[in-house]
Amino acid sequence: MGWGGSKGAQHLTIHWDAEANVSLFDWLIPKRAILRSYEAAILESVVAACDAPVSDLLAQHIACFTSVTRLSRDKEVLLYCKRKGKVDFPSELLFADKRDEAKLATATILNPDNKQKLKVDVWLSGGQLFSLTFNQSPNDFFQASGSSELLHRNIEVKIWFDPTHCSSNKVVSIEQSIGNIEARIPDDYLTLYEATDKNTHDAWSILSPNSVRTVVLDEANYYILAEGPHAALMVKQESQDQVIYFVDLETDEIQAVGTSLRAALRALTGHNEDSWPPAIKRI
Repeated sequence: MGWGGSKGAQHLTIHWDAEANVSLFDWLIPKRAILRSYEAAILESVVAACDAPVSDLLAQHIACFTSVTRLSRDKEVLLYCKRKGKVDFPSELLFADKRDEAKLATATILNPDNKQKLKVDVWLSGGQLFSLTFNQSPNDFFQASGSSELLHRNIEVKIWFDPTHCSSNKVVSIEQSIGNIEARIPDDYLTLYEATDKNTHDAWSILSPNSVRTVVLDEANYYILAEGPHAALMVKQESQDQVIYFVDLETDEIQAVGTSLRAALRALTGHNEDSWPPAIKRI
């Protein structure tokens, strides 16, 4: 499998038969005990989908993990390498792409009985494999299947970019970044982002398509489009209604605020239509 050149991200899809390859990849995870079987199968499928040296480095990342934290009904899995009681990932194993958050891969497992899909995004942070985020509770998904045989069916994997090349938010195209957002975003989001002044320092910031982050909560996952003092404006993952949600990050209280990002920000910043756009920073 090739990357088709080093420019830009390539969408690479494979079908991984976990049952046929599990013995081949036993050596990848010497600390397999800290991972659940489906987490191990997903990570192994991602390794198999990558070319060297990415696959080699990923295998070493996995071998480093000594601690796992699971949040929001196990929909978010944080992976840590601890040495002498402290989080300490080996710097020599870091990828060249050291963005704060970068989605390396998406794995999909299909339940053939009810057609539900378990989708898993695999994230890098600061050049290291760091987290898995699921679109639904994996426990609910596998319980609904009534069998663990789904792990032995094909896992579809998409690799979004090559992390061995240095990257930045400017390198990744807006079109590609929008394509990575699994939700219908507000119609005025891009226009509003392009109209704001990136050099000002207002209380609210509109995130670029390349900087949109995922928030995993118990009831659903969200994408942050704008953030302010202890608050954010988000859209729900896999939604098509364009509804924007305001979240108080101190209390985790969420409420719908319409489908216009412009109107939501205008209400929050106290600006009227005549003074729009206000001095909101874009990042």
